[in-house]
Amino acid sequence: MSRKKGLRKRNHRNNYYNIFIKGKRYQGKEKTEGFVLSKGINVLLSGVLLVAIVALLAVVILNWVTTLTKKEQATITNKTISCTGADVSIHSIFVDVGSNTSRISVRNSGFSDDAIVSATILNKQGDPAPNLTAFPINFPDGSIATISFNISGKMTSCSNFSRAIVSTQCTSDDQDKPLTCA
Repeated sequence: MSRKKGLRKRNHRNNYYNIFIKGKRYQGKEKTEGFVLSKGINVLLSGVLLVAIVALLAVVILNWVTTLTKKEQATITNKTISCTGADVSIHSIFVDVGSNTSRISVRNSGFSDDAIVSATILNKQGDPAPNLTAFPINFPDGSIATISFNISGKMTSCSNFSRAIVSTQCTSDDQDKPLTCA
């Protein structure tokens, strides 16, 4: 009589049940489905360990995501609060073709202090004029700042002026017509 895989057979001498899996014989005392093999871990114990490991990983990942979210939210909230009420406006633009210079007067028309981080004057071809002012410029509320540019080779006439752009940490303004051109 040939034995099939997984076939259980009782040994009458010592009341052990033999189970044959893939040609190997294992012995145990129980005949139920929870048959304990003499080699390896109980199926129930391995399931409990697997669930415990997955639960532990879930707790660690959830804690990491919560901490990261709170940290980023605090950074964004601080940035939003400091920019509330910030506004900048270009007060005037002076283009002096004869002396190859241009100046932008910028007013902090908002209710909070700010800092000018960049300014650009563009000609009709989109070429920026070199800046003569160092950035950042501290910009208290209500104050006016002047930014100078060298326009030699960039603007040969007032009609070459295209746009002036001023940016602060919180906002920006642009204007496309000079108020004074000489």
